Amino acid sequence: MVKMGQKVVRLMVQGETFKTVSAAIGSHPGHIPVTLEFQRCEPAKQ
Repeated sequence: MVKMGQKVVRLMVQGETFKTVSAAIGSHPGHIPVTLEFQRCEPAKQ
């Protein structure tokens, strides 16, 4: 939890389900805006 104002928090969600990520976003207080940034990753080499 980030207290005392707005902060930038980056979470690595690679491997997490969309349901888990959306639940984390949904737990954020509604009066503070959320900005999502997406990064396309290269597929893992096998």
